[in-house]
Amino acid sequence: MPPPRKPHRKSRYGCIQCKRRHVKCDEEKPCRRCLDREEQCSLKPDVAAADITRPDKRLSVPTVSNRISSHQRRLNELFMMHHYATETCDTLVDSLESVEVFKRVVPREAMKFGFLMDGLLALASLHLAFLDQSMKEHYTEVAIQYQNSGLNAFKEALDSISEESATAVFAFSIVTTILAFAMPGNSSGHQVSNVSDTFVSICQLLRGVRTIVFASEISIRTGPLGALADPTSNSSASNSPSPPSLKRDGIQAAMAELREQTGAVGKYSTPKSHQAYLSGIKSLETSFDMVTQGPKVAVVAGWPVEVTDELVELFRRGDPIAILICIHYGALALEIHDRWWGKNFGIDLIDELSQSLHSIDAEWASHTEWARTLSASVANNVTCSL
Repeated sequence: MPPPRKPHRKSRYGCIQCKRRHVKCDEEKPCRRCLDREEQCSLKPDVAAADITRPDKRLSVPTVSNRISSHQRRLNELFMMHHYATETCDTLVDSLESVEVFKRVVPREAMKFGFLMDGLLALASLHLAFLDQSMKEHYTEVAIQYQNSGLNAFKEALDSISEESATAVFAFSIVTTILAFAMPGNSSGHQVSNVSDTFVSICQLLRGVRTIVFASEISIRTGPLGALADPTSNSSASNSPSPPSLKRDGIQAAMAELREQTGAVGKYSTPKSHQAYLSGIKSLETSFDMVTQGPKVAVVAGWPVEVTDELVELFRRGDPIAILICIHYGALALEIHDRWWGKNFGIDLIDELSQSLHSIDAEWASHTEWARTLSASVANNVTCSL
């Protein structure tokens, strides 16, 4: 006589996936076997038992699609950070000392402050957009997303800068400025502003950098990012390619003509405006002199810091002399044409502002000729007199 059969405790509530594989289901929602196999389980979490108004994110189980998406995102970010460390860093600044800061120090700070990490990922992504034209739109979109994410957190950090966060805030300010230079030339269908607006944004960003340095001067200048706080102090050669050779014998004549035109038109302006013109021209003359002897990136980025708020406001209001001065700054900005993030910035600034000035009066064309000729020669990679 056969032994009595044990009671059968087969459940009818297992998931469809386990039934198809003919394996026992633990009937969890979702079941463990489906989680281990990273499959979609037919058993959904018991929503009724959950506190819908205040869900506990720590107890939630990610779906398979979320897991895959999260995994792919990590891979993408790892790829971009590798590109930043091995490629992008070498293109940002002049001196080898500053390159090392961007390569070693800044990423360590980014591990502590998410907004800085977002900035580095945006920078690397925009660099990839420049290098791979077939993926330009994709990488530009990614860069914009990271930039916006970083800016939102950065604004909160600005409200309470501490000695610990000052370094990261300062580094992000520099990264954002480089992004501002780069975005018009890389934005393609995403471009939302013209080069003139970008110039104003750069002026405002660099003023923010200066404010941050002043507010936390000791901790920044004596800290690991000290080389970036005063980049013109280190003139060691960069390992980035040199721009087209440009002779400088035309600078003095161009500046003299600019002063003459300013004097002729400026006598009808207010004393405050006239002083802003002269201050801008003087700092331009100094910058043109420095760019032939030292770091080009620091000098080009430094001029918007030197100009007065009055000159920037005059420029925004369409003042002809302020526009003419900024056209001459465009000639200075041609010195970063060899940088992927500065490519065409000077050319586009000269072209856009010249058209704006000529629309006021065609006679302004003679006063923009020097900058336009220089711009055309750089665009065609021709050596010419500055």
